[in-house]
Amino acid sequence: MTSTLGTPGGRRVLAAVPRPLSVPVLAAAVFITGVAQARAGGFTASDALIGGFVVLAVLETIAGRRSLRPVTVAALLPILLVFAGSLVGTLAVGLRHWVLYDLFRDLGAAAALLAVLQVFDPAPPRWFRLPSRALLAGTVIVGFQLVFLDDQHLRAKATFPNPNLAGHFMATCFMALVVLPVSRPARIVGLTAAGAGVIATGSFGAIVQLVVGVLVLGIEAARRARPATRQLLTFAFAGALALLVLVVASGTRLLPEQGETTGYNADHLDRTTTGRIDLWNAAVDQVVDAPWGIGPGSSRNLEVLREGTDSTETHSEPLAFLAERGALGLLGLVALWATVWGFAVPGGVGRAMIASLVVASLFRETSHYRHLWVLLALVVTYERAVVVARSRRDGAVVA
Repeated sequence: MTSTLGTPGGRRVLAAVPRPLSVPVLAAAVFITGVAQARAGGFTASDALIGGFVVLAVLETIAGRRSLRPVTVAALLPILLVFAGSLVGTLAVGLRHWVLYDLFRDLGAAAALLAVLQVFDPAPPRWFRLPSRALLAGTVIVGFQLVFLDDQHLRAKATFPNPNLAGHFMATCFMALVVLPVSRPARIVGLTAAGAGVIATGSFGAIVQLVVGVLVLGIEAARRARPATRQLLTFAFAGALALLVLVVASGTRLLPEQGETTGYNADHLDRTTTGRIDLWNAAVDQVVDAPWGIGPGSSRNLEVLREGTDSTETHSEPLAFLAERGALGLLGLVALWATVWGFAVPGGVGRAMIASLVVASLFRETSHYRHLWVLLALVVTYERAVVVARSRRDGAVVA
């Protein structure tokens, strides 16, 4: 059975579809995420807007008598698996207040992802313009704060209470702005602000995230380039890598700093790596003791990773899921990444973004970051929308 979507009449009908109210609400949420005191764990104004977007997405789906999109259903299944693992883990400690808090936080992230997929897949590319411009504006503001506003510490600036969160946000914005629909001059400004913001935070994890994303894009571009261009890119990458290794090995300070364990120096790198290794070893021991998990948030609230000190987190998403939600929860997380990867356009920015986020998750716990799932879903659905629009423009008949 064929559809008329590829015909001129079908394209006119598609163009006439009004933009739903949920789109500007999401744009406001995207903008305010980097401007209104965004926190890794607390709930802020951006969460209220994201919640409003989710509610509107549900109401618009019901009012339009639309069924769930295939990508929404596919993403829902691994999410349910994650929550099943979480509930199994709670058997060890019961429904403590921190467990409920983490479950509610995870529910918000999952709902944000599913709502974006439901609203924007498929959607006319023009629906993405307002959220993209909001993201650009927010990125420039945060980047300016990170680079130019003085603070007592090199890494803790802008509205973010944690420099690693600010770095993660800037790196994620950088990847999103590579493809989302903004003008070329605006794109250059946004990418510059995001890249400079990542450097200003001094977050090694954010730098790794950005490098991985750009590297994947570079490899994909090199595959389509002429042999001479590929050779030049290879030499440039090898030179940059050699310079980076030399700098790290020598402990050279690249930027000014306020303390011995902040900024770009060997002391900061040693503290970061040694601390994480200790936490990971403790997390592995915890998995051996309770392979079914100990409940979301219990690692830091029960202080099982660093006895006798302040509560802390695992600083590795896979290990945290395995320790708190067991193998079932980790399987759900892996399945979710694989599902989104499968729907992303091959060779596109979406897959490069997924690769960068997965690598970043090895060194931080990022699944509860609402902006992560919102921006990733926007990128994946936008690239899919562009492919569909091009097909319709060429007069193809959609089966």
